[in-house]
Amino acid sequence: LTRLLASSTIDVMSLAVALVSLGALTVRTSPPLASGLLVAALSLVGAHALYKPLLFLGAGSLERASGTRDLDLLGGLLRRMPLTSSAMIVGAAAAVGVPLTAGFAAEWLSLQSLFSALIERRTTTTLLASLVLVALALAAGLVTLAMGKLVGIGLLSRPRSPQAATATEGRGLATGVLVSLAASVLGLGIWTGWIAAPARVTCEVVRCASGPVTRSLSVESLGAHASTRPFVLAIALLVALVVVLLTRRLARAGVRETIAWACGRASLSSRMQYTATSFAEPVERVFVDVVQPRADLDIVGEETRREQQVARGYRRESDDVVERLLYQPVIEVAHRLGRRARVLASGGVNLYAGYGFVALLILLVVVSR
Repeated sequence: LTRLLASSTIDVMSLAVALVSLGALTVRTSPPLASGLLVAALSLVGAHALYKPLLFLGAGSLERASGTRDLDLLGGLLRRMPLTSSAMIVGAAAAVGVPLTAGFAAEWLSLQSLFSALIERRTTTTLLASLVLVALALAAGLVTLAMGKLVGIGLLSRPRSPQAATATEGRGLATGVLVSLAASVLGLGIWTGWIAAPARVTCEVVRCASGPVTRSLSVESLGAHASTRPFVLAIALLVALVVVLLTRRLARAGVRETIAWACGRASLSSRMQYTATSFAEPVERVFVDVVQPRADLDIVGEETRREQQVARGYRRESDDVVERLLYQPVIEVAHRLGRRARVLASGGVNLYAGYGFVALLILLVVVSR
């Protein structure tokens, strides 16, 4: 669960770096566009700093209540822990970029700045903005799948373990913090002016040029124009929700309730539903060269005929090629350098003073040039 949330952070950080880099490229040729890209990047990071702690705190509450972080062992927690699960659903919606959340407002600003870069009459800017838009679309699809896996497998459906079936809602400060963060995510999604306010202040400090991207949530590209009014959308959604609830309440009288899609069975088993592994299996097939999944199946008996074999156990693991070939060698080099650098930290005050004196000399030499 926590690994899934940590992996989704890469999407936001990569997009923010791409926006800042594109802004640095256009700061001389188009200062208003550069300021819009900077505001979009800062808004994206600010929204992420709001809903990602919500998701991690919720994951900690789920682990404390159920005793596990394995999504294959969770399920049915929305009924057992309604406040925590509802707050996590709000955080997942913000991560996906659902309207009326802070994540949507930040991603809208990102799209607005990128579409503004597309209409620039410079080949390099247009090409780079197009590449960032393609990467944004691909990352948005993967994040949607990950958050759908979190909500659908971990919170909805039926419990997949006794611990998940007996989980109870937490009380006190933890639940209050989750509810407050969820309310903040929704509030910034409705009153979108606040999401970019700190970014605009930062832009004023660094003396950015003011542009249309920094003033409103609208997109204009290739002659088309689109704008959003989240407050009006929130009121319309609230009215629609009230109508649906009243309709269901009035139609409930005289209607016999039964289990949907039960096929005549009185109860359904958790083995009849998707697991986290099977839910992600189609995506693993697409990225099989990168993920390289491995499956181990234990068989009872020595029979050679497939219909006579009985499975005793099943294990599936994934090996990330990028992590193994790129990250791990860098980490090993950093560990070796760190072990060799321990001799510098001898604890002597005179030695540390010497370090400071040498650093001061180097600084004076650099500044004098």
